[in-house]
Amino acid sequence: PYTTLFRSAALLWLWDRHPEEWLVNTALRRGVPILAPTTEWAEGLARHYGGVILYHTYLEALAAMRVLLSMPTLRDEFAWRSRAASTTAAALAPRAAFNLTSDAVR
Repeated sequence: PYTTLFRSAALLWLWDRHPEEWLVNTALRRGVPILAPTTEWAEGLARHYGGVILYHTYLEALAAMRVLLSMPTLRDEFAWRSRAASTTAAALAPRAAFNLTSDAVR
């Protein structure tokens, strides 16, 4: 169900200062730009993933949304940046990042 949703999404607007990590990761992998409140965590994401736009107030968020959604070329640029950064992060991740462990299996 989320695949179809993210395929048609133009933007993920995070209201919560502590969003679910899987939601952010999925948006970045799918090339959906993220509009996030300014926190240390979100600032770190914005530095590493060019598809994250930060805001301090809801008015700033609405202004950013207006600009991003009214300019398809800008939206495409942010989508490309988030996909490229996500691909790079996966390619450069240490091998241990892909190991699945479970105490039930041991």
